[in-house]
Amino acid sequence: MLDLRVSVTGGVHFDLVKRVLRDIQRAGQEPEEIIHQISETVYPMYKAFIEPDLQTAQIKIINKFNPFTGFQSPTYILKSARELTVEQIKSAISDEHIETQEQTYDIYLLPPGEDPESCQSYLRMRNKDGKYSLMFEEWVTDIPFVISPRITFEVSVRLLGGLMALGYTIATILKRNSHVFSDDKVCVKIDWLEQLNRQYFQVQGRDRSVVKCVAEKLGLEGSYISRTYIEQIQLEKLVNEVMALPEDLKTKLSLDEDLVSSPKDALLRASVDRVALRNRHLKRVDVC
Repeated sequence: MLDLRVSVTGGVHFDLVKRVLRDIQRAGQEPEEIIHQISETVYPMYKAFIEPDLQTAQIKIINKFNPFTGFQSPTYILKSARELTVEQIKSAISDEHIETQEQTYDIYLLPPGEDPESCQSYLRMRNKDGKYSLMFEEWVTDIPFVISPRITFEVSVRLLGGLMALGYTIATILKRNSHVFSDDKVCVKIDWLEQLNRQYFQVQGRDRSVVKCVAEKLGLEGSYISRTYIEQIQLEKLVNEVMALPEDLKTKLSLDEDLVSSPKDALLRASVDRVALRNRHLKRVDVC
């Protein structure tokens, strides 16, 4: 009966995060139960009866509220590929630290409609010690820190099917073997990543100053890598694609053979070129 139609949308990923957090607080439901209900009932009904009407609205509002901004006590991470010994790590943290070994498989799920090159809020399902957990998280880079607001729920592997029904796709599965040293303030990890065939060191904790202090004790200054593991994998995939280009195209793109044959330099070049390309694209958009 109205002559004006208004639609409000927020995107599947953020709407899912907001719905899960709301229903946990309001109804005390388990995350797996909530997501199952959404994938089996709410989302199909939305696609059938609501989404078609959204296209006819005269006023379309996109709700860009980011539920991750409400997460308290994010994890601060400093990462480096510099070589360290176990003795160095033990000397930099409390004598009452706990030392463990762990193996994890992280399934990174790309939200519907997201660009894998620019996505900062993957959904992550982790398998550790035979148990699965679902992580809602978003990464913010404040060089040299990677800051990760995160909330984690224990779920079953069956949930993966429900998430894929919502339009999530598997971006990659990351296998990691870690040697972990932790006390009540900070955690230091030696991570071996199978896909990258490389070792990294991570210092992480809730207190930014403590994380920085321990990293400095370990002598990691000047070697920090302000990229998450999924970003590193994407970057190396980009480099491999560049290295596979025909010789004439490499010449047109001014790619020096020595540069391309060196993984370290190629990664740096690819990272700089990708940022420059995005900046040029944004300028073109502004001009248009």
